[in-house]
Parts: sequence; C-alpha cells; structure tokens
Amino acid sequence: MTLNETTLDIEENTILISFDIEIEVSFSIETVDPSYDRGDPGDGMISEGSSISILIQGNITYLLDNKEFIDYVELDIEFN
Repeated sequence: MTLNETTLDIEENTILISFDIEIEVSFSIETVDPSYDRGDPGDGMISEGSSISILIQGNITYLLDNKEFIDYVELDIEFN
C-alpha cells in the first residue's frame, strides 16, 4: 500500500487520503483427469495455476470528529 497524498480540510475537519494498493494473487486449481483409469501412473489429477497483479487507486475521506471513514472513491483498477 502506498499513500500518495493527504490533504486536510480545516473547515470540514476531514482528511482526504489518496492511495495505491498493489496485490499479487496466485492460485492453483486441481481437477480430476477424465482420461485417467485406475492403475495408470500418477494420482489422476490435473493441476493448473495462474497469478495476477491487481492495482487499485482510490481516495478515502476520513472524518476527524467521529474518527470514521465517510467516503471511498475507486479511481482506477488494473489487472496485469
């Protein structure tokens, strides 16, 4: 997570936080091999894996009086 910029609004007593979140997701799926027969070598499973990088850019508004997030705006999301 990267904080790009924070801005204080004195009149509204809020902070605007601009951020990036980068997530790496990897997964593996195993399925039964339909051509597998008992006695064949191996365990009869097919394994496929993949990974993806996700980048989320957004803004959050934080209310200082109540110490709570009051708004979230997703600016962009990229999948690579």
